[in-house]
Amino acid sequence: MHCAAPANFVIYGPPSPLMISTQHTLVARLKENASVADWERFYRLYEKPILAIAAWKNLSEADCRDVLQETMIKMFRFGFARYDKEKGRFTPFLFGIARDCTIDALRRNIRKLSREKISGDGLSRDGHLEPIVDPNPRPDSVAEIHGQRALILTALEFLVAQGVFARKTADMFKALAFAGKSPIDVAKIYKTSRGNVDQAKSAVLKKLRPMYEALDQGMDLEQAYAHAIGQPNL
Repeated sequence: MHCAAPANFVIYGPPSPLMISTQHTLVARLKENASVADWERFYRLYEKPILAIAAWKNLSEADCRDVLQETMIKMFRFGFARYDKEKGRFTPFLFGIARDCTIDALRRNIRKLSREKISGDGLSRDGHLEPIVDPNPRPDSVAEIHGQRALILTALEFLVAQGVFARKTADMFKALAFAGKSPIDVAKIYKTSRGNVDQAKSAVLKKLRPMYEALDQGMDLEQAYAHAIGQPNL
């Protein structure tokens, strides 16, 4: 469930020339009068990123699903009402809520473990002192990175499904960006030239960067795709 990637991999590049209209984005609709279809789009888009954030703290699959449910409930109850696009991008806001739910789940597990193993004298049942587990989260940026990578993969798979890239092109990009392999190694694995690997990376980033930029502004996958290929927003 983890999305490992080299620390120097960054999705952001120069802003794309196509202006993003946020008036009718998915997030804007969810803030006002969302339909069931809008909620389904939101869930499908952010399910894997939220699960990736939960997996960052090595939670069980069941706990990760609980974090996903709690995050969605918080967004429904107050998240969208509180989000202000003038104060920042949407995905860090959402991933921050998912991070908080993850830390809450971790603390619940620690309390449960303590109740099971610690007796009233502060000793475990076998008589040894139990270590104190520090539930404090890592920096916010770490949780955001895990969510960002999962969202990037979601966007990449959507581009492949739309026929923008061949599966081999996407796989070469993932080997470079997420598996941390060198261009030479990727060329050997896929029996191609170093130049073809570099071209694949450049072609993917050319579409993936504006698509992620649009998702970051609250668009759904279809709107972000239209933005990435230079069509008017849907």
